[in-house]
Amino acid sequence: MYCKEESILTPEEKKRFDGFFHEQGLSEDIFIYFESLVGLSTDQDRFFFIKVFHGDVLVGLAMFARVGRNRLYNSFNTKLRKSTLLEKLGGMLSSTVYFSMHAVSSPGLPRSFLYTDKRFEDAVNESILSWLRKKKDADTVIIFDSAEKSGLYARNSFTCHPFSSDSWLDVPRYETIDDYLALHRRTRKNLSRFRKRRTVEVETLRGEVPEEIMRGIIECLMCSYRNSQGLLPIQDFFNTNLLRTALFSSERFIHFVIRVDGQIAGFSTRLQCGKNLIGIIGGYNRELPGNLPVYDFMIVTTLDYCIRNGYTRLVYGLVDNHTKARMMDSFREQKFYSFSRNPLLRLLLKHAYRFLSGYELHRIDAEAREKRGAPAPPTSTPP
Repeated sequence: MYCKEESILTPEEKKRFDGFFHEQGLSEDIFIYFESLVGLSTDQDRFFFIKVFHGDVLVGLAMFARVGRNRLYNSFNTKLRKSTLLEKLGGMLSSTVYFSMHAVSSPGLPRSFLYTDKRFEDAVNESILSWLRKKKDADTVIIFDSAEKSGLYARNSFTCHPFSSDSWLDVPRYETIDDYLALHRRTRKNLSRFRKRRTVEVETLRGEVPEEIMRGIIECLMCSYRNSQGLLPIQDFFNTNLLRTALFSSERFIHFVIRVDGQIAGFSTRLQCGKNLIGIIGGYNRELPGNLPVYDFMIVTTLDYCIRNGYTRLVYGLVDNHTKARMMDSFREQKFYSFSRNPLLRLLLKHAYRFLSGYELHRIDAEAREKRGAPAPPTSTPP
C-alpha cells in the first residue's frame, strides 16, 4: 500500500466508502465542509486528502491540514492565554503542524481514518501514520483518535496524551423531548424559569444567512473564542476565513439561532448527514446580562428537532464544557496523539502538557465521568 496527497475527492472515490457510511449512519455529505476548506487553502495553511491505494485501488482516506505557522499560544489553556507575556512569547514560537481534521470538519466520523473495507483498516492505519512520520517539513503531527487505538500509535512512535471524549445524544431513546427532560430535572427546572423570566425565540435557517443575523453570529463566535477552553492549530485560519466556507452558503447546513429578549444569544450550525445531525460550529454570547442557560436550551432544541425529523444521532463532538458533559448520553473515549522529531517540542508535550488546552479538556471530561460514576467513557457501537 502507498499514500498520496491530493486536493480533490471525485464522486467515484466517495462512492467507494458507501459501505463505511452505511455502517455509521452517515453519507458522503460528511466531506462538504472540508472540501470548502480545501478550496481556501493558501501556501501557509493547506488542507488536503491523504489517499491510501492498494495497487491502483483506493482503500483508505484521511483529511488533514498543514499549518505553516502554528502559534504555541493557541495550545495554552484559557488561564495562560490571558497572560500578556505568554501571549507575546507564544506568538513568537511557531512550528509547522500536520493536524487531523476529522474532529473539526467531520465530527460524526468515529475514527480519523476511513476505509473501504474492514479488512483494510489496520493496513490503512499503518500506511497513513508511516507517511506522516516521513514528512520532513512536519515539526509535529497531531491526531485526535479513539483510545482503543493507543497500541497502533505507540508502535508508530506516537505519544499518547489524555484528552476529551467524543459525545452525542442517541435520539431513538426518546419518543418526545419530555422523555429526555424527565431524566434531566435540573435542566427542565432551569429552562422553565428561563422562559418565565425572558422572551426566548428560536429560528432555523438554511443556506445564506441574513446580514443582521450574521452580525449576531459573529459576536457569539468572538465571545466563544475569547472564553474557549481549547483552540486549534488552525484557529488563526478559521478566524480569517470561516465566513467564506460552505457553512453559510450550502443548503445542507441548518443554523439554529436563539434570541433572548430580541438579542441573538447563541447559535449552532449543524450538518445533515445521513441519519446524523452533526454540530460543526457554535457560539454563545456569555457577556449578556444574567445567568442564561442558553447552551442548555440549544441542546434541548436540537434534540427536539431530531426527534421530530427522524434522526438517530445528534452529534455534539468533543466534551469541552461542563454543560455538554452533563447533558450528553453517549461517549467515546479519545486520546491526543502526537509525533515530533523536534526534541524541544517533544519535551514540551511530555512535561508541559498539563498546561495546554488538551489537558484542560481532559480534566472537564474526567470530572464529568466521576460524577456519572463511570471509570471511563463507554466505547461506542455503530448506530
